[in-house]
Amino acid sequence: MKNEILIFGTSVFIVLVVSLLISSFEPQLTGLAIVTNYEEIQANTVEITREQAVEEIENSEKIILEMQNNNFSTSYVNDSLLEAKKLLEQVDNAEILKNDNSSYEDKKSAMDALQLINWESLSYNDILDYTNDIKERKITAYEIYDSITLLEININNYADKNIDISEAKELFEKGKTSFYNERYDDAKEYLDQARESIDSKASELSLMNTLQNSVKGFFLSYWYYILLIILLIGLIVFISYKKINLFLLKRRIKKMKAQEIVLSNLKKKAQIERFKESKISGLVYNIRMKKYEEKLQEIKETLPVLEKMLRKTNPKRHSRKKKKR
Repeated sequence: MKNEILIFGTSVFIVLVVSLLISSFEPQLTGLAIVTNYEEIQANTVEITREQAVEEIENSEKIILEMQNNNFSTSYVNDSLLEAKKLLEQVDNAEILKNDNSSYEDKKSAMDALQLINWESLSYNDILDYTNDIKERKITAYEIYDSITLLEININNYADKNIDISEAKELFEKGKTSFYNERYDDAKEYLDQARESIDSKASELSLMNTLQNSVKGFFLSYWYYILLIILLIGLIVFISYKKINLFLLKRRIKKMKAQEIVLSNLKKKAQIERFKESKISGLVYNIRMKKYEEKLQEIKETLPVLEKMLRKTNPKRHSRKKKKR
């Protein structure tokens, strides 16, 4: 009997140790992995030929035509396409200058076209910065468009049931307007808020229906008990809702701070690659820095608002921190 107990206890201990080891090595998604994914892909890209660069530009033209056929605004991608074509001409001229067999006339014409441009570092791979941007823009556009379609169906369903979702409707219309004006980040934000508003309304309705079905047969006889239960449930839901909101708000702030650090490091990395190591051209450097600056600016504008919301949501904790200081 003692041996059986000893074997059982040992087995439980081994299972617990193995579980802890597995959980400690579970991979975690971080802002760094998300932000640097595009950089890693670009770093591992093999040098492409002119034919491949032209093919990428042609594919971009098809993407733009497809977006136009779906009534998507294409100002941004058209600008990217023009830059890609302009860069193609610059790389063509750079290749003439790099080729020892080029004629004097060709080299002179190429040099005139590349005045004030650091042509030695130009390559056809630089065109991918624009064409890949167009591809990503298309994917984002269709994701937002699908969200709009699904949300519109949900809103219509609730409207048919005479359920008040005026807040969701207002946010939905703002999201649509932002989308067709090519403000994709704003569109995502508004549509997410509209979805959250609908989910919140659905949760409230679900809870009310459950309560109604539960008390229907007993209300007349035990209405006072039922009323007390409803009040208690309402209090629990309210407290839980506040805690969940507080948790989500803290997590969002933490994520944005992490992304801010990552983006700052990426800026430093790009500056080193451009000015110290001369690995990238001025055009590529400017594209990357523009993206990083836009993301950092968005974080700088959003983060103070979220932190202010956090202080309002949890004022007691904030006041305690001040006292400790």
